[in-house]
Amino acid sequence: MPLAHTPSAPTAFEKDFSLDEVNPLDFYGVNNEKFNLIKEAYPDVRFVARGNAIKALGEPDKLAALAGLLDTVLNEIRVHGHIAS
Repeated sequence: MPLAHTPSAPTAFEKDFSLDEVNPLDFYGVNNEKFNLIKEAYPDVRFVARGNAIKALGEPDKLAALAGLLDTVLNEIRVHGHIAS
């Protein structure tokens, strides 16, 4: 008797981001309030954050949009030293 075919889970892609050039507190915010806003904006992306490194797992189009946002946020912190709450 043949085994039933079980569809495999979709493969998640990874994108790594570095916060080495900014103060992590400026990026994450107090109690992660700023980072949580980013996570809420991308509910289909899984985030793993450790200190100055963030790994995002998800579909390529979502990761590309996230990369654009994070580039903007990180540039704002580099230029102005902070981002608005």
